[in-house]
Amino acid sequence: MSINSVNKLVNFVWFQAIWILAIFTQYDYWWAMLILLAGYFVVTSKPIEDALCMVIVVTLGGITDSVLTLLNVFAFSSFTLLLPIPFWLLALWAGFALTLGNSLNYLQGRPVICAVLGALSGPLSYWAGERFHAVSFGYSLPGTLAVLALVWAALFPLCMYIDEHCRKAMQRKSLSNAH
Repeated sequence: MSINSVNKLVNFVWFQAIWILAIFTQYDYWWAMLILLAGYFVVTSKPIEDALCMVIVVTLGGITDSVLTLLNVFAFSSFTLLLPIPFWLLALWAGFALTLGNSLNYLQGRPVICAVLGALSGPLSYWAGERFHAVSFGYSLPGTLAVLALVWAALFPLCMYIDEHCRKAMQRKSLSNAH
């Protein structure tokens, strides 16, 4: 197995650890999620690129989930002072953002595949969260999953686009600063 494959596998497992902590413990192990996120920046070779992409995707995800919450698509038992969603969900978005240029980077430039995968995996993730009582659905299960499928069919390719173009912009800036 190549070092690149090992890195992708580690990034995938790392994100699953954040997902499990967020969904099953929410605020009980917030410090562990924080350590995992901070640890990522200790080992990444491109911390500025990763941080910039993460901030943009977390902002997009936080706004999206806030709008869906305000539309009663789902509800959380806890929320932040500024958003109707909990901080642990923002940590989950941060972890997801840091998979885009790593374990999911093979999907760059494949928006149709991203849309299909988003339409399937996005709703399934929220449904799993609902089954484990991390979120409640405001509408019927089929209706909620249909809304989430539409949202994630657009959201996942958009996140990949953001990550790809954010990285390209940072690389151009780095090259221009080198001259």
